[in-house]
This record gives sequence, structure tokens and C-alpha cells, in this order.
Amino acid sequence: MSVLVKAAKNPPKDLTDLSLGVLKLTGAEVHNDPFMAIASKIEKVSSRAEVESIFKASIDAAGFTSFALGGAVVRAQELFKTAKSQFPEYKTFREYIELGVGIEYTKAMRAGQVYRKIMALNVPFSAFKGIGWSKIIKLLPIVNKENIAEWVSKAEAMKVLSLDEAIKAAKTPTTLDQGVAEPKTITTKTFELHDDQKQLVNDALKQASEATGSKYEADNLEAICQSYIGAGLMFANVAQALEYAAKHTDNAAAFVKKHVAMMEAVFPQLSIAVEIQESAPTP
Repeated sequence: MSVLVKAAKNPPKDLTDLSLGVLKLTGAEVHNDPFMAIASKIEKVSSRAEVESIFKASIDAAGFTSFALGGAVVRAQELFKTAKSQFPEYKTFREYIELGVGIEYTKAMRAGQVYRKIMALNVPFSAFKGIGWSKIIKLLPIVNKENIAEWVSKAEAMKVLSLDEAIKAAKTPTTLDQGVAEPKTITTKTFELHDDQKQLVNDALKQASEATGSKYEADNLEAICQSYIGAGLMFANVAQALEYAAKHTDNAAAFVKKHVAMMEAVFPQLSIAVEIQESAPTP
């Protein structure tokens, strides 16, 4: 995770409220860059109880507390993957978000995307020059390190509706003679899938569409890839992860020995005896 180091002179009130109430930011921390202050605390969260305290303070929030909500979503995803024992009653992360925390899954995923995009930009809050959180959210899909200064300057001088039009125009290239033109960078990628792989892809695209609200498979595939880059490969439970790993091994005996050794390390109080005997191939 990148670390942001620049400072903002006057952190907004909702950051201060969240800082004192949940993240316990005090003194110099509150006066440092708000993005860094929140992210540095969230990245240290290591328990379900800690992350849920941030959820509770951020569910109905805006501005920097919305940023903290996104950070809590991202951190919770990581904990759900690496410390699943903390979530024994939930089969999927979506189930935990909707039933355990009480947040609409789509809202949670969008907040997580905002958090990831801001952290990927690796710019301080001061780079947005106080244009307001609603304008920041609108700019995130189109800004990068190279063009952020240009777009922030535009946002400073524009009202929200005018900014919406400028962003829309930037997303849709046009020509004088033909009106709307197809983006020149569109390409096609083809995959050959087994039946079970095809079903998995279709299920994933459907679930992603519920989070993105888009009917276009390319948008939903992008969301799936962004989720993977941010959280890595995730499974609903240990059995699903084991089944996936088993399908991708070419040495069954070594695979079993490895995982038996892992179980022995996890449960040193048990004496585990396993006989591994390879059967002869069927003629």
C-alpha cells in the first residue's frame, strides 16, 4: 500500500469526528493529509471487531467517513480471505456485508472502489484543492497522476452539471463529420472454457453486474479484475479453495502430503495419520 505524505491545512469536520470517535487520530495525525491519516489506521486493522467499529461509524456518512467506509470494505475483504476463522457464520463476503454489517452490497463495493482508486492515485487530499467530495467522486473514473491537476482546475471553475457534461464528453470521443465515434482502443479477447469454467464466469459476471449496475459484460469483467487486483483470489470456504487447488495440481500425492503437513502445523494437539496410496491407472 502506498503511503501519502503531504499535508492538508484544514481537515473537514467529518474527518475529525470519525478520527476521534473511531480511528483515534489525535494531534499531528489529524493535521496530516486526511487520506494518509485514515488509510494508515485502516491498514493496521487486524480484527473483525475493529473493522466493524469503522463500519458502524461510516454507514450513513459522506466525505472522508465515506472514504473510511471504503477502506473498511477493502480491509474486511482481506480479513475474510486471510482470517476466515473470524467470520465462521458467513459463507460469502457478500453475505457478511449484507447480513452481518447491514450495508447494501452495491454501496459497499462502490465505496471500496473509491478507496482503491484514491490509494492508487497516491495523491494527497490537497491535490483536489477543496473542490468538494461530490466532485472528487465524479472525477475518479477519469483522472490519473498525469491529468489530475487539469481536471481539478476544471472542476474548480465548473458547477456540477457542467462538470458532468465535460466528463461525459471526455469518455465519449466525437468527430465533426460522424458525431459519436467508437473508441479506437476497443479490442476483442477470446477464451476457450470448459463447461464448469463457463458457468463460473457467467455467475461472476451476473454478481458483478449487481454491484456495478451496468448491463455491459466488459464493465463487469473490469470490476471483477479490479476486485482480484485489490484482494486476490477469494473463495466462499476452505472446501471450495481446496477443490480449486486440487484441479490445478499434477501431483496428487505431493498435494495431499503438503496439506496434511499444513493441518499438522495448525493442529499440533492432534496426531494425524494418513496413508497415501496411489491407485493403478484404469486400463
